[in-house]
Amino acid sequence: MTRERERLLAEAVRQACIDAWREGYEAASMSGLCAEGALEAGLSAVQNLDLTSVFALGRIPQPAAQTQVAKFDGFDVRHATPGDWSGIWSFFRPIVEAGESYPYPSDISEDAARAAWMDTPSATYVAVRDGRVVGSYYLKPNQPGRGAHVCNAGYMVDPAARGGGVATALCVHSQAEARRLGFRAMQFNLVVASNAAAIHLWRKLGFEQVGVLPRAFDHARLGLVDALVLYRWLD
Repeated sequence: MTRERERLLAEAVRQACIDAWREGYEAASMSGLCAEGALEAGLSAVQNLDLTSVFALGRIPQPAAQTQVAKFDGFDVRHATPGDWSGIWSFFRPIVEAGESYPYPSDISEDAARAAWMDTPSATYVAVRDGRVVGSYYLKPNQPGRGAHVCNAGYMVDPAARGGGVATALCVHSQAEARRLGFRAMQFNLVVASNAAAIHLWRKLGFEQVGVLPRAFDHARLGLVDALVLYRWLD
């Protein structure tokens, strides 16, 4: 279990306890119990709380077994392992340094990058061609608690592998994995408006533009540009 999933689970349990206490307290108060009796009823509701309801309510996706390798034309997509990081970092660093599509600091350290891409997300995947990592994506809840049924995803493709269908395969694979992990929707929070190729692909794969963030991205060449919020319901 990643640190992010542990944090989300703790938050979901905390919120479920609060809800149970409130419901028990309010029900007892409406029945005419004194404040002390209502408090005891609220505490009893927390003690009797079935935490499986936290998952059933969709506040955090239930853990699921890892999938097997998915075969695409000329490459495979699978769960990332620690040994894949060096391959990811080989294109992560120059892409981020360019400052044209991702909000990470241009001078992000390798440790910070690995934590953001490999450790924090719920799951990370790689596309592998002839033993070499040519792309990667991650999945994580977009928000904690009652927003955790919507996932966020981030994708990177080695520039040398662009045009070979890797980005399309990663997005298609990510939607299937998101459903398998229990997510109900997918949201991209900061799609740079000048990234026409990415926007075209996301729309082709079912995403709708639901918002515009004026001058929200500090583009290394173009200055302040708009960013789009894209969304897709997965059911």
